[in-house]
Amino acid sequence: MARAWIASVGALVVIAAAGCTDTVAWNVPLSQFHDLARASICRVRVLCGDFPDQATCEKYWTEPPHLYASLPQLVSAGRIAYDGDKARACLAIFDQTTGCSRQVLNAPDSLATCDAVLVGQVPTGAACFLNAECANGGTCQMTDTGCDPYAACCAGTCAGGGTPLAAGADCSSGQAPCGPGTTCVATSDGQTAICAPVAANFGDLCATSPCAGSLYCSSGAVCLRPVPQGGHCDPDLFGRDCDDLGNYCDRGTSLCTPLAPVGSPCNSIFTPCVGYATCDELTSVCLALPSAGQSCATGTGACLGSQACDLNSYTCVASSPGDSCY
Repeated sequence: MARAWIASVGALVVIAAAGCTDTVAWNVPLSQFHDLARASICRVRVLCGDFPDQATCEKYWTEPPHLYASLPQLVSAGRIAYDGDKARACLAIFDQTTGCSRQVLNAPDSLATCDAVLVGQVPTGAACFLNAECANGGTCQMTDTGCDPYAACCAGTCAGGGTPLAAGADCSSGQAPCGPGTTCVATSDGQTAICAPVAANFGDLCATSPCAGSLYCSSGAVCLRPVPQGGHCDPDLFGRDCDDLGNYCDRGTSLCTPLAPVGSPCNSIFTPCVGYATCDELTSVCLALPSAGQSCATGTGACLGSQACDLNSYTCVASSPGDSCY
């Protein structure tokens, strides 16, 4: 299922929802940021069916390697600007989240405040270790492309970023982001890509422009509001017209239906499993993704959360968040 609300926070990966109102009654100190962020993202990911419970998510969630161990030094050195007010505001926004609604989590600019919590200050061409250091949406291009960031601090240079592109501009290089209200889409001939305006309002046409993430493009090329769980949907849209990101469109009933839980019958295309399970090809039953120390020799080889399948032992191993690079 799409998780645009995760992707939109870039290097943060973690700013989403707070567990209770009291946690956001003050500015968030940098020293508390990591733990609050971990609890926040996990609360929403459990609501969305990505993890079975809060404790499991907090143990196996995915975070950018080395970022949080390096953050105190990065902020102190002025390589990243941290805004505790924005952190508080971001947590407050999502404190009100009670489900996994596409109209809430994927609404235009819904996470604009969250995007401003950590802001890279390192200019293009300067040395870096982490994407989050680079200014204006740039990325840290590794000097050694074979370096594994989960095993070491990979030195690089900030590249890309810069002034956002205007509507109609060529964005195929990926070196600069499209400006507000636009997104990079492939041209009809597939030869390049341009920044196209996003159809942000109910009823806008979407034949040539994509709908905002909180809407969906109907078969009639009109942006419509997604339907709630139990509502009628079009199976050919594969759940894109369902409001709950933890739903799919059941091909038999044409109703928005919760993803199949562990132990339930499934089909990898038409009856998908919850995010912490996989559809076993032999039995067509949802099986829980293996965790640390468990075998990943069968099925897709996927492991729960940030864990990876060790190709020597074929067991799941937990990924280390890494030490500070500074």
